[in-house]
Amino acid sequence: MTRKTTSPLLSVRNLTVSFGGPDIVDDLSFEIGHGEIVALVGESGSGKSVGSLAVMGLLENADIRGSACLAGAQGAGGDTELVGLPARQMRALRGRRISMIFQDPLSSLDPLQTIGSQIREVLRAHTPLKGPALRARAIALLEQVGIVDPEGCLTLLPQRLSGGMRQRVMIALAIAAEPDLLFADEPTTALDVTVQAQVLRLLKGLRDQTGMAMVFITHNLAVASAIADRVIVLYAGQVVEDAPAEVFFRRPAMPYSRALLSAAPRLEAVMGGYGHLEAPRGQVPSPGQRGTACRFASRCDDVREGVCLAAMPPLVSIAGPGETNHTVRCARWEELAP
Repeated sequence: MTRKTTSPLLSVRNLTVSFGGPDIVDDLSFEIGHGEIVALVGESGSGKSVGSLAVMGLLENADIRGSACLAGAQGAGGDTELVGLPARQMRALRGRRISMIFQDPLSSLDPLQTIGSQIREVLRAHTPLKGPALRARAIALLEQVGIVDPEGCLTLLPQRLSGGMRQRVMIALAIAAEPDLLFADEPTTALDVTVQAQVLRLLKGLRDQTGMAMVFITHNLAVASAIADRVIVLYAGQVVEDAPAEVFFRRPAMPYSRALLSAAPRLEAVMGGYGHLEAPRGQVPSPGQRGTACRFASRCDDVREGVCLAAMPPLVSIAGPGETNHTVRCARWEELAP
């Protein structure tokens, strides 16, 4: 159950990121509602992780322009502009109001510290808890993420845990201070399908319990369909489609979105030993090769020179009756609509 208000929790506007060369992320704009799970999808090189790390203030030596505005906490003042926020203020915000789960928990956890000491460190930084209350909260967090023996887990080093257990510990660390917004960057990629399903159920359950919003970064559309309320498709640093999940998986409007769905394996084909994947031809253009027209044109089967190559198509609203927030970046979306 999502818990949304009329105003967004996070509003990203015209976010552009570069590292001394061409823009990696280009004019990125989207919103995240309170309690909403949004999947950021696209191939490698689309800008999913770079855009999210820019919002989190975790990019070094990057030129970041635009706006990422986090709504004020309930009963606690005004909104906070994250772009350009001084490092000290950003560190205080990370973990407390916004948090992140990374793809590889083993490289993110300190191999020389026990699980208990790492959780207590986060709690000391972002909560007033001390002594027995600190230990009790650490145990409660491990219980909340499904660790069977939470007290025993506190004494272990990360390398003593399985991949699924380590990811659960990472989730416990990320939600320790009850953040309003959680970024999850490919958190299930390295896990087998059974553990992957458990982690997805856990994250969705935590959203339902706490009202925490989530940005779920993935290239796996099956994962996106299992968890997302809304899907945002990125291509070559831009948003090319933004739609409610049920609309996106039933009626995608952007040719690139349809190409991604065609490349997603279907269970019946795998089990029956038939069928093949229609992967998009070519590759995502590098930042220096994007040009000024539609960036998907060189890979699109529906490209038309006089329309698609004339200029960059704008992101336009195509929401139908009863729909909200469906936008697409395609000059031919109307004539290509099923």
